[in-house]
Amino acid sequence: MPKKGYRKDMWRLLRDEVDEVSAMGGNPFYAFMILLMLALGAWHVVVPLAIGLALCFAVSIPLKMFFFVRRPDNQTYKTWVEQTDAASFPSMHAMRTTILAVVLSLFFNNVLMTIFMAGFVVFVGATRIVMKRHRLVDLIGGVVLGLLLSYLSVVISSWLAETL
Repeated sequence: MPKKGYRKDMWRLLRDEVDEVSAMGGNPFYAFMILLMLALGAWHVVVPLAIGLALCFAVSIPLKMFFFVRRPDNQTYKTWVEQTDAASFPSMHAMRTTILAVVLSLFFNNVLMTIFMAGFVVFVGATRIVMKRHRLVDLIGGVVLGLLLSYLSVVISSWLAETL
């Protein structure tokens, strides 16, 4: 018979794993991927990823400020910086993972990698809902914006490669 508190320990373990998967949509993981591609000498991946990240912030911060939607967990805030973090729409995690997925899928040019990356976006998005940080509409908005921004970042990086 399992010890008392077994379910609580299992739930805590599952929650830790959800947090870890969610972190793959965060800035540190994104920066790690840029540095990894840089170390591999894949400038044609580094540039669109960096441009995509800059566009992410340029688009999401004004949206979060002017169309503020409170997170499902009702995160409190006092300053405008905290307010942007407390805003749910659009999901920056969804934007970043979508840009990462599109750029890496183009880099590897492999159907299996594309399917894996699409699953990666869905998996990270699901963790954000489980953690009560986003609603489905926040994630859909983030993915749509991520698709648009990834296209724009690839176009800009291609233009830069031709121009410079």
